[in-house]
Amino acid sequence: MVDIILAVDGTYSWHKRNLQSNTSHYSGFARIGGSSFVYWMQNLGARLYFHPFVTVDLSLSNDNKDQTTTTQREIKYGVISTDDMIEDLTQWKYLYLAGRMHKPTVEIENRKNEKEKGT
Repeated sequence: MVDIILAVDGTYSWHKRNLQSNTSHYSGFARIGGSSFVYWMQNLGARLYFHPFVTVDLSLSNDNKDQTTTTQREIKYGVISTDDMIEDLTQWKYLYLAGRMHKPTVEIENRKNEKEKGT
């Protein structure tokens, strides 16, 4: 299983939008409680809210770039505010994310923002 950590600005609004577009990623309690409940839960512990066992479609292109294959992969993704992530990585406030980052990691670029900036 692949673990993905998303650092976002404004976790409440992020969960509100994500609940609308990816309802199945949330537990029954989270769907009933809505983004306020998820935001409250996220701020109880290490400030990282995980969505486990999410199946996503991945498009893989071969070396020729003329053929793409779509496959399904199970992932687990966590959401944390950018400020909380920086604080945990620099000050070890919660030690949870800092501890997870001792494993090999890969940074994924936000291509949407790059296109908006014209790069």
